[in-house]
Amino acid sequence: METAEDPSEETVPFFGIHQAGIITPVPASALMVAFDTTAKTKADLVRLFQILSDRITCRFTTS
Repeated sequence: METAEDPSEETVPFFGIHQAGIITPVPASALMVAFDTTAKTKADLVRLFQILSDRITCRFTTS
């Protein structure tokens, strides 16, 4: 975790042994999402979440 003077500016790495919040202090805020999908099979759902994860990773790990 990268510590900042202002706690709201602290960052937790996207990749690591644990996801953010498991062994780090409780964040001041969080984001929850719900999905309705049209996936017909488990494989379709796995592919959808892999694509979503890849896009999120790209968005938050590149400058």
